Amino acid sequence: MSKLGRRSLLRGALAGGIGILGSKLMTFESLARAQAASEHFFLFIELKGGLAWQYATDGRDLDELPLADPNVVKLLELQADGNTPPLTPDQRTQITGGPGANAPHGNVIILPYIDTPVASYKKGTTNVGAKWTLGLAGHPLEPHVNDIAVVRGVRSIHNFHGGANDEAWSGIFGDRPDQTRKHMAGTLAAHLAEEKGPLLLDNIVFEGATFPGKTSSDFLTPMRIDVRSLGALASTQASPGGTPEQRFAHARALSQAIGDSRALGPQHKEAFAAYLSALEKAPAVQQRLAEIASRLQATDASLDLDLQVDTALTLFQSGLTRVATLCLGASNGQNNVDGFGLFDAHYGLVHKAPEGAFARRTYGHYLNVQQAMQSLARLIGLLKATRHNGKSLFEQTTVIVSSEFSRPTNASGNEDSQGAFGAGHYNFNNNVIMFGKNVRGGAWIGKNDPITQYAHLAKMDSVEQTDPNAIEYSVPEFFTLNQETNTWNVPMDGRVEGLSAEAAIDFAAGAVRPIMPKDIMRTVYALGGVADAKFKSSYNGTWFSDARKLGAIVK
Repeated sequence: MSKLGRRSLLRGALAGGIGILGSKLMTFESLARAQAASEHFFLFIELKGGLAWQYATDGRDLDELPLADPNVVKLLELQADGNTPPLTPDQRTQITGGPGANAPHGNVIILPYIDTPVASYKKGTTNVGAKWTLGLAGHPLEPHVNDIAVVRGVRSIHNFHGGANDEAWSGIFGDRPDQTRKHMAGTLAAHLAEEKGPLLLDNIVFEGATFPGKTSSDFLTPMRIDVRSLGALASTQASPGGTPEQRFAHARALSQAIGDSRALGPQHKEAFAAYLSALEKAPAVQQRLAEIASRLQATDASLDLDLQVDTALTLFQSGLTRVATLCLGASNGQNNVDGFGLFDAHYGLVHKAPEGAFARRTYGHYLNVQQAMQSLARLIGLLKATRHNGKSLFEQTTVIVSSEFSRPTNASGNEDSQGAFGAGHYNFNNNVIMFGKNVRGGAWIGKNDPITQYAHLAKMDSVEQTDPNAIEYSVPEFFTLNQETNTWNVPMDGRVEGLSAEAAIDFAAGAVRPIMPKDIMRTVYALGGVADAKFKSSYNGTWFSDARKLGAIVK
């Protein structure tokens, strides 16, 4: 199939009666039914802002911590109902005092807990022999530790929204300008469309997700939509008396509108309803999307990952898309989210804002993390319970979850204007969760320092092994504790958050370096069964040449 733009391809295909899957289809009904064939679906989920992963899949192993030493471990009890008050002056002094407490790599750990530390921090071994840990907000994932693969210690170069959000999903760097900022969903969708034929709403992007991308033949431009608009489009029922030819004309008009506007708006309602009416499962699809639209009367989809998931799975099953990107918590001017997203904790990670404070959604950060983990646990259950063409959607859908960057576990904070701790940017240890088709559940990999959460380096020759315990790690020489000053030997020269401290690490082709977003990207391609040569064609140059497939993650 020639590499056509979405507008040209859909216009030509629909006008000529050629099915989107590439076969000759004389009626729109048969064209729509062809799209409902079994697929491999991809769901990318962006947790907007910086996530404190130590509250979720990077929980502490208490046996590795000097719990009895108050100079290293600062215990902080929380209330189970989430109504924990702001820190008192004495608490703040006790937590932030001491050498190294406010450094990016501090030599203290703030350990919040509910009830007891032991009750809040859970650990065990998965069915493939990997160790797992969960923090106090990650408990919803405990029943699913053998369903998910987790990569801890994913190291980004950028530490702020202007670059980190791009890097998490596109690896960002290349040797030429046209090689940068390609979201892996866009390239993956383009390659799959070339192999299998494009779908009408393929590469759909919900709720303002970050989506960097360059216009090129190997990149499918995203179709942006919000769940409210999509539900409203579906709520108008097509005329049951319409002929196939009339529905075909509506579909052709919709494809032209999509190609012209790059987004669906209210003016497309009739055409979209007509398109749905031609699907084999049209009544169920329309009813489901309309139900989702009605649920939006009481909530905002940007803060409700469940609504977005339900919409995406409906589109998967109806054959409208195979690649979708969801976003939990993008600031939209209506959802009372501060800064850049739900996890953009300008006020600190733990305590809620006092009465009258601005943007209270982002203050109780651990509660927002818990909300996200509950939604992920629900998604796993939903995928397993939903049958599509004779199989569960869990067997047919690959899910990738990440945030822009992490948050520090000490008192460090470059967003500390509100007098709370831990609101800094910590790009040295992000987490990525994957599950579903072709993912080896229980493969938890990546290591980090138990106090600071600084990611250990990985020996690149070992990361493609299938045994999660066979990956070898090392601690950089500069990252050692100075016994005389009780601080870490991390040299600083004024550059942002210690990048200069790692000058000896070769991030582009080192034999020993951190696991990085580019490694996640190559792994996702492997999970999708897309030829490795296509990854290398989309992501080439020095920066991506040493991207590694994380063998323990792939079945």
